Parts: sequence; C-alpha cells; structure tokens
Amino acid sequence: PLQSVRYLRYNVARPPFDDLRVRRALSLAIDRDVLVRRVLGGGERVSLRVVPDGLPGDLAPADNPLAAGTQASRTAAARAALADPAVRARLPPLIRLRVPSGNGEE
Repeated sequence: PLQSVRYLRYNVARPPFDDLRVRRALSLAIDRDVLVRRVLGGGERVSLRVVPDGLPGDLAPADNPLAAGTQASRTAAARAALADPAVRARLPPLIRLRVPSGNGEE
C-alpha cells in the first residue's frame, strides 16, 4: 500500500486563521472519520497528528485533545471556543475547505 500524508493547512497570516483560538476550534470541529470516508474515500486511515502512527518519525503526543471524548464533545468544545464575541466577530459567514483531487485541481 501507498504511504502518504494529506493535511489541511491554514494561511495563519490572514484572518480568521491568524487567531489560534479559531485554528484550534476548527481542528476540533472537523469530523475526520467523515472526511476520510465520504470525501477522500480511498481507504485512507484517520490520523490525529501530523505523522500517522506506523510511519517513520511517529511520536504520539502524551495528551492529544483530538483523541479525547467523542466527535460530539469536540464539536461542542469548538462551538464554545467560538462563542466569544471577539472571536465570532472575526469569522466569515462560511469557511470552505478544498480537497485536491490528485491531478492538481481542487
């Protein structure tokens, strides 16, 4: 099997991703199981860190908030983090995630 890593990246120099609270909340809110199954759909495995388990260089963190609780509890934590009016005011009405198709197109 092919070993590769796909990841989301944010432009941290531009709002709203220049705010660590927004980046953390989005990371908690993304349902990786759904993303892997329904969007990628090629038999990929979910990973909760940059280097997936089993690949060279894998160092599991002692405390990974992405592995704690259920997706519902992580989504609730993300909503709570974004409830701060100062954070909310910086958010656009929609954040669109784009996944490359593999041929250079999105």
